Amino acid sequence: MRKFTTLFFVILLFLGTGCSAVHKTTTPTLFETTRVSEEASKTYVVRFADVFCDKTPVTEQLINDAIIRSLAIKINPLSRVDDMDDWYVFTHAGVHWKDNNTLQIEVKKSLRENGQEVQWLVRTYTADVQLHHDMKDKKYEVRITPNRIVCETASPEYYQYMPDDEYVPSKCNLTNVFPAPWGKYDVAVATALKGTLQDFVDENKNGVYYPRLANSSYNKHVSGNPHFIREKFAAYLADEREGAVVNKDGVFFADKQLVQIVDSVDGVTFMWDIALQEEVGLTEVKRSEHVAEWTILVLTKKYVDAL
Repeated sequence: MRKFTTLFFVILLFLGTGCSAVHKTTTPTLFETTRVSEEASKTYVVRFADVFCDKTPVTEQLINDAIIRSLAIKINPLSRVDDMDDWYVFTHAGVHWKDNNTLQIEVKKSLRENGQEVQWLVRTYTADVQLHHDMKDKKYEVRITPNRIVCETASPEYYQYMPDDEYVPSKCNLTNVFPAPWGKYDVAVATALKGTLQDFVDENKNGVYYPRLANSSYNKHVSGNPHFIREKFAAYLADEREGAVVNKDGVFFADKQLVQIVDSVDGVTFMWDIALQEEVGLTEVKRSEHVAEWTILVLTKKYVDAL
């Protein structure tokens, strides 16, 4: 009985050890690399007024929102799809706040075969952000300093598929390898951070703003043949704004009615009463968020007023 008990525990120990060994051999090991960016670290600084053009105070939250919004646009060109024989390489760039004072930018390359992810690589960049409110001068100062340490994490067999992406320090010393495969991303991220702050002081960009709803109302009766008036107006708007749809009820854009058109015995009435978003910036109010809708209203008013 004692021998049987001993043998039983030996078998259990063997099975436990075997399962553990199998688990260890089947658990993939990620490749993690920490390196220094190919782009030299610089601190980018910008100062701007602490109130918008309508005297509404600028807040730190609005500045943070502007940083993310602008930076997301700047790094978007890094996102692409490449066809490489048997698989596709999807590159996607994203940005978010790691904490209150740190931006984190991730550039992921995903190798896909038959719609499934086979291998992947993620490059992670960070940047320190400092906001200072100079109440005496009524200015905000924003400082962004890219961190030169770049973290790269790859799936176990990624570099077998994409050997040129593997960070090899000796490559950095070769004059015929410039920029390094990873260097173009380093430069692009630093350029995006610099460009983001430039947007804040570029009057054409309206980088820092707050959104508000603005009401627009219009009502005008045009005398004449209703069918003729509608036909000419539809042709005009089609030439000026292809996305606008004109039917018997009015003018629509993206399935939303903007203008109501009502026939009468002696003519047609064009009218609307609508609220659309506009952006109040540091120097002016812009309507870029719903520019198509605003443009359709402006074009309609211009045409009808001229009749």
